Amino acid sequence: MGILRPVKMQKIGIVGLKEDREAVLTTLHDLGLTQVETVSADTLQYLDPERGNELQRVVGDEALRFRGLKSALPPIPVGAVQTFQDLDATLAAAKSVPTAEVDDTVGALQREDDQLQSETRSIGETLDLLGKLSFYHAPLSYLDPKSYLIFLGETDPETYDTLRGAVPPEAEAMFFAGTSRAGSSCSLHAIRPRSSRASPRRARSSSPRSPTSTARSSKSAPASRRDVPRSTSAGRRSTRG
Repeated sequence: MGILRPVKMQKIGIVGLKEDREAVLTTLHDLGLTQVETVSADTLQYLDPERGNELQRVVGDEALRFRGLKSALPPIPVGAVQTFQDLDATLAAAKSVPTAEVDDTVGALQREDDQLQSETRSIGETLDLLGKLSFYHAPLSYLDPKSYLIFLGETDPETYDTLRGAVPPEAEAMFFAGTSRAGSSCSLHAIRPRSSRASPRRARSSSPRSPTSTARSSKSAPASRRDVPRSTSAGRRSTRG
C-alpha cells in the first residue's frame, strides 16, 4: 500500500462558467489533481476577501451590457465567428460598439414592440366582444349611455330567466338576449343606477342637454330620460332579428 506524502500546496486559477463550478471541481478532485475541502469558519477569518481588480470590473461591465442587448433583441442566425488574439483585442472590439446609440435604439424598439403587443391584445379582445354581440343589431353607440350600466354575459336560458326575474322593476332594466357567433347564449342588460333615478323636475333642472337636443328644440327632454327610448328601440330591432 502506497504512503501519501505531503506536497506543497500551490494556488491555481480555473477559468469557467459559474454554473459549471461544481462539475469542474468534482472532475478535478476525481482525477486526483486537486483536493477540495470545506473551509471552516475559524479559517475564513485568516483569509483575505476576494476582490476583483480593475480589469475584471471592465470585463464584467462589458459582458453585462452585451447580455442586456442580447436579451432585448430577437435571435438571428450567426455567421462566421470572429476570434480575438487576447483580452485587450476583445475589449477594444466591445468598446467600438456605440453604446449610447445602440442602447437608445434598442430601448425605443422595445417600447414600440410592447405597445404593438398591447394594441394587438386589445384588438383581439374587441373582436371577441363584438362576436358575442352579433345578436345586437342596433348602433353600438347606444351601449355607451351616461345614465345606464351595461352588462354582457353568457348563460343558459334557465339562468337568464332567473336573473331577469330577480331584477326589481324600479331598476328600469332592459334585457336583450340572443346567440353569439360561437353559438353560445348571450344576454345584454342595461340597468339604470340608483344615483340617476331622479324625479322629472329635478332631472330637467340638473341634467345637461346634448348638442343634438339643443339644436332640435329648447324644450327637449333631459339626457337621463332620453336614453331610455333609444335603448328600447334597439331592443325592438334585436327582437325582430
